[in-house]
Amino acid sequence: MIIKTAMVKESCTLQDFHRALRARDPLGIGFDSSTDLLLHLIWKLLAFDPSERITAEEALQHPFFISPDGTIEALYDIPGYHDALISEVLDARIDFDVEDDIKTFQCPKCGRIFHDWRSCHQHANLRKHAKFCVYNHTVLPSCINTHAMLPDHPTSGYCDLQGRRKTIEDFHSIHLHHDHQFYGIFDGHTGNLASKFAASELYTELLSHLPELMQIEDNKALGSRNTATNGRAWKEEIRVNVTKAFETVHERFLERITTMTSAIAEVGSAPKMDQSGTTATALLVTEDVVIAAVLGDSRGVLASATGISSKSSSSQWNEFPEVSAIPFSIDHVASNPKEEALVLKRGGFVSNSGGTARVNGTLAITRSIGDANLAPVLSREPHVWTFERSDLRELCGELGSGNQTAIPCFAILASDGLWDVMSNQEAIDMVLGIILRHNEDRASQSGGSTREVALFPSYDEDYEDEESGGPFQESAERLAVEAYVRGSTDNIGVCVVAID
Repeated sequence: MIIKTAMVKESCTLQDFHRALRARDPLGIGFDSSTDLLLHLIWKLLAFDPSERITAEEALQHPFFISPDGTIEALYDIPGYHDALISEVLDARIDFDVEDDIKTFQCPKCGRIFHDWRSCHQHANLRKHAKFCVYNHTVLPSCINTHAMLPDHPTSGYCDLQGRRKTIEDFHSIHLHHDHQFYGIFDGHTGNLASKFAASELYTELLSHLPELMQIEDNKALGSRNTATNGRAWKEEIRVNVTKAFETVHERFLERITTMTSAIAEVGSAPKMDQSGTTATALLVTEDVVIAAVLGDSRGVLASATGISSKSSSSQWNEFPEVSAIPFSIDHVASNPKEEALVLKRGGFVSNSGGTARVNGTLAITRSIGDANLAPVLSREPHVWTFERSDLRELCGELGSGNQTAIPCFAILASDGLWDVMSNQEAIDMVLGIILRHNEDRASQSGGSTREVALFPSYDEDYEDEESGGPFQESAERLAVEAYVRGSTDNIGVCVVAID
């Protein structure tokens, strides 16, 4: 009897083991060098070849158990040892052809067919038939990391699309708890080391710098101390502590790459680690307070109702809530005169390279985590926006009315792969339309009255399960796909969150 097994490499190194673990990590981060002792022990216990597999007695003599100070120095003399972080620097995460094409675009109102997105979009908008066109998105690359890989949460969704890049440098971080939620977008440059590091560290660092905020029972006293004066002082304290958290992550990253420089040099050619940097856009939602922090040119946008249109028209164009897009901050880019002035004040300069303003002729953003070689002239201070739930409700306004058609207050966090090709308002409109369609579907199923939602067309029925993110997961994926269709050449990371 011949037993066929899956393809197995003759020799599985620790690097191979690390890659396999990383491939199964929903966030795609894997493990850094601080876990090498444990990784090596598990690797030896699970060795495919019985002759290479260690016994329980041998496991107890492993450096993981007997190393006096808990350091990893004992591993360096072990054959086959490999520092896990090295592979994070040297290896591309994904590499595949993404040049699939969409052949036709259709106006959802009149059904007219176009062979390019721009013509269809102009037709639908100028004639007020629809805000977006319909196309077959199934031929396009799918999200690398989706909400379905994370704990179920009915009011958030995420899509990480590699797009036309051969590697991915965008990463995200999502932490869902009963009393708070954290969402982060990190757009790396010159490698993905900084974005991975920030994605894995910022959440913990924020909590450690905001201990009072995370004590939910103490927060109940917030209203009593939040007078006009104390409120401003409290929000300033939050801003200072959030900035300290960002600065701490930056400093820890610089320490990490300093210790890794010699190891990387021994391996061979690799990206210059002092050039790895990342943006950071984070949203921390608690029972009483919402904090948005933005660093770089990734962007967060809040939906705010400006009223419900009551215009009478035969067109459906005016039958929807009038919702405005409010960005959490300006983009921190060298083309902004105020940002340029700050760079000059720190001793740097801004020059145009290929028509784009760049710090010291190399970097388009003026604030980042990492970028050790440019750190003296860059800032780590994020724009921080803090507001209570009552402030949020006033800002969002009444996005909808009635049990079936109520629209939650929502926000979009995304890397510049989205914002380079789509305006804030367009992104808000797309999410609004998807939420409205889901509401109409629920109303129809419960026997309520319905109306055609032609301005925001239905794509398919893949997102009807509310527990898997429902309209918010669909929104994240549709925004990412739309950015790709519009020609975005960058990685595209999108997170859509119902805040209230």
